[in-house]
Amino acid sequence: LRTHTVPSASNGGLFSAWGCAEERAASWRSTESARDGALLLDPYAGLLTAAEGSGREEEASGAGEAGDDAAEAASYLVATRFIDDAILEAVAQLVDGTEEIRQVVLLTDGYDTRPYRMAWPRPMVVFDVSPAAPYTACHQCLLEAGARPAGGSMVRHVSADLASGEDWRDEGWGEKLQRHGYRGDRPSLWVLQGLPHLSPSGLKAILGHLQGLLMAGCRVIGELPLQALAPHSPAVAADPSGALAALSSLFASHGLLAEVHPIPLVAARYAENFPTARRLTDNLGGSERAETRSAVLVSAAQQRMSDAQCWKDQIGQGGRVARTH
Repeated sequence: LRTHTVPSASNGGLFSAWGCAEERAASWRSTESARDGALLLDPYAGLLTAAEGSGREEEASGAGEAGDDAAEAASYLVATRFIDDAILEAVAQLVDGTEEIRQVVLLTDGYDTRPYRMAWPRPMVVFDVSPAAPYTACHQCLLEAGARPAGGSMVRHVSADLASGEDWRDEGWGEKLQRHGYRGDRPSLWVLQGLPHLSPSGLKAILGHLQGLLMAGCRVIGELPLQALAPHSPAVAADPSGALAALSSLFASHGLLAEVHPIPLVAARYAENFPTARRLTDNLGGSERAETRSAVLVSAAQQRMSDAQCWKDQIGQGGRVARTH
């Protein structure tokens, strides 16, 4: 992660109008960033929280203590750190051993600060697919505070209401993404987080877009709410360690080979070095049940060629056939 000088917040609670869930998550990141031995560093999250006295900072300060809210906060922070690490690992690798990833697609609530806080290894084009109103307000605030993407990267916003299955089905956000410069015949990484109201139909629409837009060999990483996994959600809640069997058919039907990462097990991997993860693990008492947060972490690799790859392959075959005559 990047090393930053933390800017001062002056938004006066501007973003509380857009949504409590997004504001609460930003407050958790802000409070954790100020701790000794922080699980993650997000110096910009404080800009996105409500004015002093809203109670969000006080709530977040209890992350890791007893209580459902504290466990939810710690689980969210563990999930965010897992996704951060997975992003850096993925972009450091070559796709098919030859091509670098230079496209990152974030499906978010508009409050994702990763374009500004991640240590991108090379200039990236980061596509933030999110609702227009919160994205515009939040990122204007970030720019005014001096936040800039690392290493010459650029951010392009694609407006979409990710919480609505109807919008996913008929808005055509995939076409909008391509009009903003996304290339399905080039390596990319897709990230999903901040979608607490995602429906099963919305998830299926996302997977449908991934099927056509994600190049073979590339990955999608995400935190998915359990209600988006219905009718698989009861199996995930009851036995997250065995949830891959329940989810594999859904992802495989779109060409994705999926792996489930239960948040308690991820927390245990971080517990040795990070107090927040250690407190969560201690509170769970070693249980693998994902009772701390109604979400699950999923990573998946695309096994099929994207539409753009198929088109290029057909054009190439046509050219070879033409040259044989």
